[in-house]
Amino acid sequence: MALPSFEVFSSATREKMWRGDEMGSADSEIVSTGHPALDAELPGGGWPIGAITELLQPRPDAHSWQLVLPGLARAVEGRAGPVALIGAPHEPFCMGLAAGGLGPDSLLWIRAEPAAARLWACEQALRCADVPAVSR
Repeated sequence: MALPSFEVFSSATREKMWRGDEMGSADSEIVSTGHPALDAELPGGGWPIGAITELLQPRPDAHSWQLVLPGLARAVEGRAGPVALIGAPHEPFCMGLAAGGLGPDSLLWIRAEPAAARLWACEQALRCADVPAVSR
C-alpha cells in the first residue's frame, strides 16, 4: 500500500531552504558556530539568526552539544532570556554547559510529553522575543 503524499512546505518556502550539500548564501544576520572550519562552510559564516537549523545525527537521542554549545553561548551574550531546551532525552549537565559558556541561568529546560506538547512548547518559545535560541 502506498502512503499518500502531501506537501509540508509551499514551493516558495522550499525555494528558500538551503541544504548542507548545496551551495548557498546567507541573507540574514548570523552568529559564529565557534568552530572556524564549520563557519567557513556555512553560508554567511555561522548559524543564521531568525531561522531554523536542523542537525541530522545518527542517533536522535544524542544531543550535539559540542557542535552547538559555542554558538548558543554567543547567542545569549548580552541577552536577558535563556536558551529553551525542549524535550531533551536526558537532563542537561549544567556544570559542563557552564564550562562551555552557557551558565545555568541561561538555560530553560522544558520536559514535555507527548510530542504535541513539545511542539507547542517550541512554538511558544519561538514566539518569545526574550528567548535567543530554541533547541529540541
